[in-house]
Amino acid sequence: MSTPIQFTNRNGAGSESLKLLTQKKFENLYKFAPNITKIHVTFNTDHLMHIVDAEIHIPKMKPIFAEAKTEDMYKSIDLVIEKLTKQMAKHKEKISEH
Repeated sequence: MSTPIQFTNRNGAGSESLKLLTQKKFENLYKFAPNITKIHVTFNTDHLMHIVDAEIHIPKMKPIFAEAKTEDMYKSIDLVIEKLTKQMAKHKEKISEH
């Protein structure tokens, strides 16, 4: 089960292949929260930096945010996924303790 990702491209960042790769990588997050209702990803470039912002909405929970800024868009995507994975795993662990 997956929620369509809403993409925003700023400053010419974000090709179709980049969007497909991002969609595929975000599918791994569903093991932490299969009830994700909304995902919004923003691709941006600022001089030589490639910035990826992500926001995930899950019912009965505050939105989860992550941002990564590197010299390579693919590295930025991987870093955002890593940050989101850590946050979601921490939340899942917190819920299972109660």
